[in-house]
Amino acid sequence: MVRGRRARRVALTALVTVGAGALALSGPSGADVSAVVGSANGYFASVGLFGGPPFVTGPTPTVVLPGGGSGVPVTATAPTGQAGAGPAIFFSSGLIGLSTQGLPGPNGSVTSSATITNVNRLGDEVFTAASVASTCTASESGGRTASTTILNGTLRTDSGDDNHPAVTVPIPTSPAPNTQIAGHLHVNGSQDNFRFVFNEQVLNGDGSITVNAFHQYFLGPTAVGDLIVGQSRCGVTIVAGTTSTSSTSTSTSTSTSTSTSTSTSTSTSTSTSTSTSTSTTMAPTTTSSTTTSTSTSTSTSTTTSSTTSTTVSPNACRASLLTTRTNITAQINAARASVLRTVPREQQAPYMADLDARQAEANAAIDAALARC
Repeated sequence: MVRGRRARRVALTALVTVGAGALALSGPSGADVSAVVGSANGYFASVGLFGGPPFVTGPTPTVVLPGGGSGVPVTATAPTGQAGAGPAIFFSSGLIGLSTQGLPGPNGSVTSSATITNVNRLGDEVFTAASVASTCTASESGGRTASTTILNGTLRTDSGDDNHPAVTVPIPTSPAPNTQIAGHLHVNGSQDNFRFVFNEQVLNGDGSITVNAFHQYFLGPTAVGDLIVGQSRCGVTIVAGTTSTSSTSTSTSTSTSTSTSTSTSTSTSTSTSTSTSTSTTMAPTTTSSTTTSTSTSTSTSTTTSSTTSTTVSPNACRASLLTTRTNITAQINAARASVLRTVPREQQAPYMADLDARQAEANAAIDAALARC
């Protein structure tokens, strides 16, 4: 209270705090691999002759990744391989080597491979190669990949007869996925048909991928069945991580006190506080390692606190609050730029909506304070 000359004193205190950039952004790239699948086989044959039951060999040798994975390769070898039906030999080889390795976790992955040397060791088959090899990988970040390598491979697509010579074609070192070549044999005046698929790739129901160095389909009529050589399988199960947006608190407090010589004292105190909290959790999903993805994580925290305590006019009060609004807008715009720069386009919408809501809350609080200046 002031007695004597008429005087006005305005004491202004304004405090605005916005956690505009406190964002923990994680899309599918922040997911974890909860399980890995890996295996490899040397060869498998199931071929029947003249309509009889099939002669089954294998799969042999074989390796399977344990349920919890393995940080070191799980391996198996065999000095030679051979499969046939009765007196007919469809496959023979030298050394066979298999491997599979992988672990679950934030950077989980699995790799499997199968290598077979000296294919057609006995010289009785239509396909010959110095070696064939398949390999595959699956991971949370790199998706699924598979390939086949064939060294010095040739395929006799026509065994020839009295009317024409045999026909042999070279096989590419790196055949494209599911490369198919058909052929036939002339046996006692009849023709028996077959089809080879090199670098055969199959996507399994659990999301894993299987690659066969080659798969021979015996189409008959004499020999009917399958021969699979150099099989590798890889897969991961991915569980999406949690995406959260930290809470935003916007608080504006204005206190104005006016006293005059008439001994009249008026005091008004207004406090407005708005707090929002948004948390979004991505549902667990199971997918192959192709999904997926890029890892994005950004954390930006900016807090502006402005406190003014002085004898000011209403115009100065408004100017201070408008400056605070400008600073908050700059912070939120910086957070928007971070989202645009680091979050995949298809995942940006919820973050932008949250930042828009923060901007609206801050503006409303400051507008209410401006009305009381």
